[in-house]
Amino acid sequence: MKKIDLHIHTLATEKDSNFIFDLDKMLLYVQTSKLDAIAITNHNIFDREQFNKIKEKVNISVFPGVEVDVENAHMIVVTEESNLDKFCEQCNQLNERLIDG
Repeated sequence: MKKIDLHIHTLATEKDSNFIFDLDKMLLYVQTSKLDAIAITNHNIFDREQFNKIKEKVNISVFPGVEVDVENAHMIVVTEESNLDKFCEQCNQLNERLIDG
């Protein structure tokens, strides 16, 4: 059986409590939890540069994702890395729409 965490926050947003991301702590979490894969799913944003840095450091699969705020709920969206260009564009559009209201 594979162990996967599809809900990893790496950027503090309005929806999160204030925190500072620590790559070493995330690596320790991945190792001690014996995870086979993770998804980076921050609230309504995707940081491609940070995603690439994380992907370089871990020895497991890392999926791009986003946690989308919807009415009174959140929805996790995860994609394949082969779809990264389009996904980044869509996340930028999502963030703009949420800012514009």
